[in-house]
Amino acid sequence: MPRFPYNPFDSTTGFGRKFIQWINSVFNDVGSDLQENKSRVDNLIRNTPQPSETVDIRVDNDGVEFPTARDRINNDYNKNKQSVTELKTIVRDIVVNIKDFGGREDLPDNAFALQSAIDYLANQNFGTYKGGTVYVPPGTFNVKGKNITISLKSNVNIKGAGKELSKLKIADNTGDWGYLLIANGYLLENVSIKDLCLDCNRNNVVTKTERWQYSNRVLLNVGEAKNFSLHDCKLISNGIWGFRGFVENGDLFNNDFEFYPPTYTNASFDLSTIWIGGKNNRVANNRLTGFWVSNFIPETAIETQGHYTHCINNTIKGYKVGIIESNNTGQQNPLNPIQGNGALYNKIQGNTIEVLVGGITLWVMHVSSDSVLKACMINSNNIKVLDGNNISSRYRYGIGVFKANLATGATHDGVQLGKINTPIMANNHIEFQTRKVEDSLYFADCGIRLDSEFEIEGAAISGNTLYNIGGMGIYLSASVDSALNPNNQIIKNTVIVNNTFLEVRKPIRVNTRVKRTTITGNTFIQQIEYSNLQDNMLITIEAYSRSAQDTEGFIIKNNPIQSSIMYHRPFYPKYLLGIAMSNYSPDYQDYLEENSLGRVIVQGQTDRYSIVQSGNFMIGKDGLRYGLTNTIQATLGKPYSAEGGTVTVKEVIDSKTLRLSDALDIHPSQSVSIKLNDGSYKVATVVGVYKNYIFFTVDVSSSKVNEVINYYSDNIGLVPNS
Repeated sequence: MPRFPYNPFDSTTGFGRKFIQWINSVFNDVGSDLQENKSRVDNLIRNTPQPSETVDIRVDNDGVEFPTARDRINNDYNKNKQSVTELKTIVRDIVVNIKDFGGREDLPDNAFALQSAIDYLANQNFGTYKGGTVYVPPGTFNVKGKNITISLKSNVNIKGAGKELSKLKIADNTGDWGYLLIANGYLLENVSIKDLCLDCNRNNVVTKTERWQYSNRVLLNVGEAKNFSLHDCKLISNGIWGFRGFVENGDLFNNDFEFYPPTYTNASFDLSTIWIGGKNNRVANNRLTGFWVSNFIPETAIETQGHYTHCINNTIKGYKVGIIESNNTGQQNPLNPIQGNGALYNKIQGNTIEVLVGGITLWVMHVSSDSVLKACMINSNNIKVLDGNNISSRYRYGIGVFKANLATGATHDGVQLGKINTPIMANNHIEFQTRKVEDSLYFADCGIRLDSEFEIEGAAISGNTLYNIGGMGIYLSASVDSALNPNNQIIKNTVIVNNTFLEVRKPIRVNTRVKRTTITGNTFIQQIEYSNLQDNMLITIEAYSRSAQDTEGFIIKNNPIQSSIMYHRPFYPKYLLGIAMSNYSPDYQDYLEENSLGRVIVQGQTDRYSIVQSGNFMIGKDGLRYGLTNTIQATLGKPYSAEGGTVTVKEVIDSKTLRLSDALDIHPSQSVSIKLNDGSYKVATVVGVYKNYIFFTVDVSSSKVNEVINYYSDNIGLVPNS
């Protein structure tokens, strides 16, 4: 007698062996029906059918008559096939409860129960389908931490009732421990962990933390994995990693990560709460919070290696560093090889980051020279650098690069052999909680700091807002240290365009080995008047000449300056001059400004502010063309005060700063003649003006107070030029 239709899966029955026996009996029923129909047809074929048999075979169990026997058989076959598909879906979604394997909230150690449930599902084989889901019901289930506590298995998921309801927690008095959940030495495939809390138990007393040793305290290490997801979970950690894995097709979504410093004395170790390598991974909408004390601040929230990894819309607070991307892909994946070294086409976008040292870091590790960090997009992130105690970093930054530290002896800290190619840093907001004024290259805060020991080519820095920075907005420099940069790598083909610098003391600064840089469309804004003179924006763009280790090839144009302070005229590079405020000189013919190519003619007699550079010409009142005989540019006419009178020196502030009676007519790049105490005159080029203060690169400390200051004008050093 046919057994179709089969009983549907009754979710109210128990799980375990009885359920499996029922599934197997259903499969036997399906097979029996198929065999029965096949035998019936065979009999019809072998024997001449009687009319009654022919009619009978065309009628199914529900009394429906089909036009032909073939139609009826096909209909039965399709029904059986659909039933098998539904049953296989049921098998795929088998759920077992850890309580069915002895798990209890009052049990000191539930590790055996959880491992038994995982192993049970891993060892089941329903045709081509394997595994199932281990369910952790509401409650706290203690686990005694060991070197390897619980081993994950392919095709076996773990699911709780919610990250605030279901918890696996390291038991009290566990002491030092290694890994809570781990896949070690095999490729883990098709695993999901969802709606669960993993808790390191901050009350458990630990004595040490050793990377790669059995005091890691790692909550979840999936090793090498494919098709892994961690959704809607909470991980409370105090060890090296909260999550670690080399994953292909991974998804870490909508999780809460909390890090608390361990309680033992003088705790200090490097850590990354999320560490993920591989390819095609998403780390999205997670919240990472580092709780720190004065002697311990957690190092890094998220560290990524890999290709096509998207780190998007995460919220990070309380770490030293927010996100690190490095180029070590392809080096450590023996079970599931990842093609191509380096890190390709990754995205860091839409993250909110509040940290104490650095927001986003690009790290070219000590790996093979073909390990290129290529086309990384850092876009639309909101980065704030907070104040913190006991920070030993040389400088703080919004976006930056990792510098090698040969002193550590660690392999990955060695000479950086790879390079960064075509990174995009666009539409980010970077601000500092406190505007800490510092001029040192090694200690100054910086919005975007590309201070490298390797090649950076084709960086595009555009549309960013940099705010409240007492150091530098954007800094470019390649090292001249032969130990760190033995191949003399450079930064080249950089575009800095349409960025806004608001309350940034030195918006753009370029140091050594930087070639072919375009700086255009940027806006420099100061709205606050700072009481300390040197705290104000006295310079917009500063760079060194060709003599400074291969720095050359600049296009600088159309960068407006906006200031609410009267007579605020910060230094801005003019003409084909070296543009370092510290060594400003017309002898360096390295820079292109405002489309000024080659020699130009200045109609100077009608504009008392016109500046004529050495090597160029001006047309005098007699109509003749004149050239400068001196190496310093000239300014036509003479300066006037607001009342139309002369301008005098009122005070010598320091060796390179004077206060005038009125700086209305004084502008950067003008040359002035200053009377000294000994009666002689000194010609000096103005590099910046703030209110009635003017700044020079030469020593003006011997200037005579109350003496008139004049332009270095067409009355001095000019001869007819045929």
